Amino acid sequence: MRIIDHGKVSYVLGLKWTETDGGDPQAHLRDLVGAQRCVFQAMGKRRHRQPVGYTTDVEPFVGKKKAANPVSLVAAVLALGQDGVYLYDLDDGHAWLCIVHQGKVLSTPEGAESVLPTARATTAATQIARNVNVPIRSNIEAVGNESFSIDVLPAKGRKLPGMRVSSASNNLVGGLVLAAVVAGIGYGAWTTFADQKPKGSSAAVLAEQERQAYASSVTASIPALDQDPAWILDAYRMAETNFPSLVEGWSLTKVACEPAMCTGVYEIAKQASVYSFEGLKERFGAHRVRLVQGQEQVNISIERESSPRIWSAEEILDPVRHPMDLVDLHGLLRVRVPQVKVEPGFSISEIDVGPRPVLVRPMTRELIVTNNSNRASASTVGAQVEVMGDAGFVPVALLMNQGDESTAGWRIEWVRINGAVS
Repeated sequence: MRIIDHGKVSYVLGLKWTETDGGDPQAHLRDLVGAQRCVFQAMGKRRHRQPVGYTTDVEPFVGKKKAANPVSLVAAVLALGQDGVYLYDLDDGHAWLCIVHQGKVLSTPEGAESVLPTARATTAATQIARNVNVPIRSNIEAVGNESFSIDVLPAKGRKLPGMRVSSASNNLVGGLVLAAVVAGIGYGAWTTFADQKPKGSSAAVLAEQERQAYASSVTASIPALDQDPAWILDAYRMAETNFPSLVEGWSLTKVACEPAMCTGVYEIAKQASVYSFEGLKERFGAHRVRLVQGQEQVNISIERESSPRIWSAEEILDPVRHPMDLVDLHGLLRVRVPQVKVEPGFSISEIDVGPRPVLVRPMTRELIVTNNSNRASASTVGAQVEVMGDAGFVPVALLMNQGDESTAGWRIEWVRINGAVS
């Protein structure tokens, strides 16, 4: 949980979220968290499946140092009446994420809102915005983003009820565990808090809920992948075009690319008599340039168009099995692309999100890393794409060292999501 103080209002981020059965939200929370007191905010009128955000960390809301007029940031954003993927940089390496579509709050990886590492939140926002066709509203400057600031939120008391501290009770019985509720919300579900529960026999309903909850949990746990493994070849060419080896007295040392972005790392050139940080900002755009490490290193990030891979519930509940074994793929790479080295061993890990429905095979994340100590070339990258793509692998990261012959080299991480053997 985070609290942002803004004037006479404190906005609360990172609440846990649940839905009532139409009764008193406070009674519902007592069943959920037991005897613990909590602070909560119910959104909208009391009705079937009323969204309620809460935290059991009561201390910031009581006593002399309590937050001033606390309001859930989710509720404040919803009150704006503007659809969008809201992305708010918290200046500590994390960002807050919330999605509003057609006047309703959609699910993020962790419920109605998420606080995620900034890079992951940015990637997720881009993916979600394309899926639901809404703009990204953010305090992070980037191509296509619309500006968002806490200053535009409606003042408390005009439209927003504040958060409430639950009353104490000695007859509280612990009930459901929130994790089971949140696990059912993920990228692939895209269900709103206003949807109705499925109809049918209780056994069939429970079975279907279990399958959908599992599928949604797996979707949120799958690493971000691009649809086309050839994105890495386009990224390589973009890096070659956009990051000169020497610019404004700064020397390029490495380039790192992921599907949505390439970042060039520059250091002050040893032979440079003068250098200009302002010159870099004018050339690349101030929002793309970041000074790090005692003002001796600069990171320049350039966005690129990506096509995130979206997993349907059907693909997760009946996962495809790629037939080529990793050992055979290692051997094929050595024959087809002899200039490529494959890091020893390989990684296979199950995407484990808890209990799996009956007759549903698990999914695994398989990783292979290729590299070489020579400079990367389009032909080498393209040859790998052909071999690895046929085996179901997609690159997730490209790193190129741009130094002299003794320090040059490249490294590519390849990931495959595979269905386990029955």
